[in-house]
Amino acid sequence: ITVGLNPLFVPFFSQGRNDVLILFAVGMILFFLQRGHITAAAFALGLASATKQTAWFIVPLFFAYLLFSRAQPNWRDLFRRAVLPFFIPFALIVIPFLLWDARAFIDDTLIYPSATFPIAGYGAGQFLLMLGIIPNDTAPFPFVLLEIIFGVPLLLWLARSLRARPSLRALLAASAAFTFVVAFFNRVFQDNYVGYLVALGVIAYFLESETTHAKSSAAN
Repeated sequence: ITVGLNPLFVPFFSQGRNDVLILFAVGMILFFLQRGHITAAAFALGLASATKQTAWFIVPLFFAYLLFSRAQPNWRDLFRRAVLPFFIPFALIVIPFLLWDARAFIDDTLIYPSATFPIAGYGAGQFLLMLGIIPNDTAPFPFVLLEIIFGVPLLLWLARSLRARPSLRALLAASAAFTFVVAFFNRVFQDNYVGYLVALGVIAYFLESETTHAKSSAAN
């Protein structure tokens, strides 16, 4: 339903936009976490994070969930079972590009999208452009500052909420909310982003929300 009957997802999937890869990774992460396979879930998140920046906004909440779903967190065990499995696939994919041409890689994946990429979509950038605050769609504007101002307090609040109720439903809903806020204050907030976020919200709605289930799964 979230993919095949989602009018904000299917047209862009047929065009070749790669949100389906991250949505598939989210499904794998949830599948592994439900069965207590923390290492496999972290590995899947590492692959997703090396594939598309959208997955980056799941990372802090993923580790917050792992930390808060344990009655007595074991930092060494968390590092061995989650942090390393996350960074190994991420590093194996990213490092070759950095060695090849680090400047071009960073410019293409970070600087250009956040600095001079043409403003498009339905986010704050489009409204600022319509109001004339930004003169044209390629003009520089401190969107990163807006993302920090609105995103960091939200992230802290979401992490606190996860601490109070560390369920998979809360994890996915928090990831969707954090992704939405950061994407909204980005230069581009395309319609396919909306489709991806709607899919996350629908999946979160149907997930089991019991905190006790999350704690027992993550503790295994």
